Amino acid sequence: FLSLKNKSWLGSLISTIIGNLKLSISNIHIRYEDLESNPGHPFAAGLTLEKLSAVTVDDSGKETFVTGGALDRIQKSVELDRLALYLDSDISPWHIKEPWEDLLPAEWVQVFRFGTKDGRPADHPTEEHSYILQPVTGDAKYMKLRKNESSNSDEPLQKAAVSLENVTLCLSKDGYRDILKLADNFTAFNQRLKYAHYRPSFTLKSDPRSWWKYAYKAVSDQMKKASGKLSWEQVLKYTRLRKKYISLYASLLKSDVNRPVVDDNKEIEELDRELDIELILQWRMLAHKFLEQSIESENYLKKQKAKQSWWSFGWGSQSFKDETESLHFSEEEWQQLNKIIGYKEDEDGQSLMIDEKPDILQTVLEIHMKHNASKLLDGAHACLADLSCAGLDCSIKLYPETKVFGVKLGSYQLSSPNGLLAQSATTADSLVGVFCYKPFDAKVDWSMVAKASPCYVTYLKDSLDEIAKFFESNTAVSHTIALETATAVQVLLCLYIFFSSIEESFL
Repeated sequence: FLSLKNKSWLGSLISTIIGNLKLSISNIHIRYEDLESNPGHPFAAGLTLEKLSAVTVDDSGKETFVTGGALDRIQKSVELDRLALYLDSDISPWHIKEPWEDLLPAEWVQVFRFGTKDGRPADHPTEEHSYILQPVTGDAKYMKLRKNESSNSDEPLQKAAVSLENVTLCLSKDGYRDILKLADNFTAFNQRLKYAHYRPSFTLKSDPRSWWKYAYKAVSDQMKKASGKLSWEQVLKYTRLRKKYISLYASLLKSDVNRPVVDDNKEIEELDRELDIELILQWRMLAHKFLEQSIESENYLKKQKAKQSWWSFGWGSQSFKDETESLHFSEEEWQQLNKIIGYKEDEDGQSLMIDEKPDILQTVLEIHMKHNASKLLDGAHACLADLSCAGLDCSIKLYPETKVFGVKLGSYQLSSPNGLLAQSATTADSLVGVFCYKPFDAKVDWSMVAKASPCYVTYLKDSLDEIAKFFESNTAVSHTIALETATAVQVLLCLYIFFSSIEESFL
């Protein structure tokens, strides 16, 4: 292992790089087109980003380059420009007559900016996006203090503040339909994946008998798994297959250590058709683990070392020594480098350790939204319900053990075409909520405080009926999704109970 000196020097080097890291991302457009989930109603979803940049700044907000002791107190400025998420229903898929890989970079930009027309990149916008998340613009500030500054004040060791101008979420009836269809399609795919090894390679018309066998095997296998019982013959079969599969797969990996997966062996493909996807993944992971433990030759270690990136520099004391000796730096050059990265060695050659108090504020994250809204749309522009909020603040405070999550809302109102449904009576602190994990002032595991100011509510039956119809119109396809969601919640609950029992056993 590294000595404390080497660890501190490497940490100073990495801190210098991260402290002056400059990020700039622009013109991002990720698009997904779906022609299968909802036959006759193709839709497309996409993520767009105009610009995202992050630079290191000084106290006056100007871009700078920090070195030496200034690395202990870093400030970052982040700018976000037009981040959006759209979902277009009943669209015409993009179509290019020539192969996509033959397009020039300028043509790619043109396609993702304007779409396509008559098999060619369009030169002007051909469609208007239906945004789920309308374009968002904002900025963020990040600040890291010195440890002695944080311990002597109420300021956190590191703090991030995000400010967003306007955040608007919109959901149309067609978009809601497409989302449920897509989720239902993924659920059906996951169901088919479990029995893909039984699926015939022939079409239904050419060999209907094999498809009946496929259905029988899938149902019978599902019943056996539900019962939790396996015959002795099945246990012996899977035991033999396990030994054969892992040894064969590991030997194929050993023959070529550069490939991460074996996908060109007929014997492996035949075995895969007899196994569940869970078993395939499990046995392949065991084969990789077996290979790592069994291969100890010098040639293999050299290959692994050659494949490592420069981030592995210094992970061993010997390798660190070899690397530093090969640089042949003079004492003066080492002093200059240490000054730049802010590395200081104390009298004992060890880094200083600071004992943390339980009430030391380590991290603070604050998110401020000047205005945010959520809308239900019946069609392209008709609004069924509009929830408008002003002054939404979210905060997270992290101590060594205590975690505090807070939400504060200035004002809100819920309106419909027929009139106002609800409105807060105050313009400040209409809703306040604070959740605290392991609070300081109480001997409990967690505490929660919620406060609500008075509000005015108007019952408009027609408006509420329209909102109910919006969600009831697509309940037929959501039954499977509800079962999947219930199963996921049950698994999470079981995991929570399991880890809670483990924690109690250690206490």
